[in-house]
Amino acid sequence: MKINKKVLIIGSYGFLGIHVANAYRLREFDVYTLPNEIDIRNQNELFDFFSQSAQKYSFDIVVHLAALSYIPKSIESPSTMYKVNFIGTSNILECLKCINFSGKVVFASSSTVYEILDDVELPLTEDSLVSPCSPYAVSKIACEFLCSQWGSAESVDIVILRFFNIIGPGQSSNFSISNFCKQAAQIKLNAKDCEINVGNTEIKRDFLDVRDAAEALLLLSIGNFSGVYNICSGIEQSINDMLDLLATISHTNFRVVVDQKKIRSNDPIRVFGDNSKIKKDTCWNYKITIRKTIEDTYNYWLKELRNE
Repeated sequence: MKINKKVLIIGSYGFLGIHVANAYRLREFDVYTLPNEIDIRNQNELFDFFSQSAQKYSFDIVVHLAALSYIPKSIESPSTMYKVNFIGTSNILECLKCINFSGKVVFASSSTVYEILDDVELPLTEDSLVSPCSPYAVSKIACEFLCSQWGSAESVDIVILRFFNIIGPGQSSNFSISNFCKQAAQIKLNAKDCEINVGNTEIKRDFLDVRDAAEALLLLSIGNFSGVYNICSGIEQSINDMLDLLATISHTNFRVVVDQKKIRSNDPIRVFGDNSKIKKDTCWNYKITIRKTIEDTYNYWLKELRNE
């Protein structure tokens, strides 16, 4: 049965955005996207798009995923991170105000906003203390406050999603698990034993398949929900365990070599979240196993590398 709702996705060409758009289309939503060539820092370009779109469509849901998210780059150039993530978000909200938007806004935030120290109480809940420790995390918590204030002032429901470590096929090799899968695929295609360069293999993180994350976002966007939600598996997995699984799946005898340049001194050893709130409110739960995620990501890189 077709759901007669229109959704606009900002950032639909990114890793998460592609899967979110697919999730909505599978539910037969009318999916619209902000053209990739429009820079969210440019308020005039945004306003032209929104004013023209408002005359043709009446969006029920706006999903804002557009952001710079690579933490090392945020440390190198924090001003660029703030302009894209915070000013871009502010511009989007101002445009929504100008077209008298009255639907729901979904904002993609991050678990990095939490105070994550080695002695912090785990799992992290939506009520855990926030204390961002990178320019990226600062930009995200600032956007959360901005969205909350704007939603209250404009009487618009806003749901804020704090994503933990989202992984899966299509992710940039800038991110660890995708990078490992790419290296393993390169070893497989070269038909020789080789090394996989890694950072700290002892750390444990909360990994969730991007397709499960997209389903969680969709459910929260269509129900009577607002406020902050953790999007996570609720399970901690070590990098060592992920590498062992990758070796089994790829049938490669790679050697793990620790690259000191990839180790960040302020990285906590353990991070995982509590997903009981979204489970209770939507009955969502993850469906895709870590093994399936690693397998699909590895196969994605095999295909990409063969086509180069």
